[in-house]
Amino acid sequence: MALIDIHPHVISTDTARYPLAPIGGHQSDWSQERPVPFEQMIEAMDAAGVTKSAVVQASSAYAYDNSYVAAAVAAYPKRFTGVFSADILAPDAVDTMKYWMGKGLTGLRLYTAGSTMPEQSTWFVDPKTFPAREYAGEAGIPVCMQMRVKGFPQLTTMLERFPKVRFIIDHLARTEMADGPPYAAAAPLFALAL
Repeated sequence: MALIDIHPHVISTDTARYPLAPIGGHQSDWSQERPVPFEQMIEAMDAAGVTKSAVVQASSAYAYDNSYVAAAVAAYPKRFTGVFSADILAPDAVDTMKYWMGKGLTGLRLYTAGSTMPEQSTWFVDPKTFPAREYAGEAGIPVCMQMRVKGFPQLTTMLERFPKVRFIIDHLARTEMADGPPYAAAAPLFALAL
């Protein structure tokens, strides 16, 4: 059976070639403390018996510059696929998506909250984002939402408006699950199931 890692990040130690430009202006602690170049990721995958990884853009290190994820996919196309980030508010968002998809990247990540942006943003429901979402649905690329539970009402609106888009909830929106079965605190997450 093939083992697939669905959410590792790669961070280059060569900051001259791949300069840091974190979203929110502050690099995440984990990416500073534990950068993993893609060659090291391949070694770790081999040691763990992982066949392939979907390398997710480290927005808290590189924002919308997906060059390092693209380099990883180019170097190991049979071992990596890539999930890119894009500013889908930008007027050229669809062209940007096509560019990164042309580099072999196969998913889109929207960073709307996280370690460097603790408050939940709501820009992802702005009508300016609709062309990018339409294109994601047409192209069949999944949209990974890095978000918090607070954003679920807006996400529900997007789920209804864009039924062709496959949405993935990144890190399960940091949903609380420590209460144990039946996980009452996770009810908002479970309510998203179709």
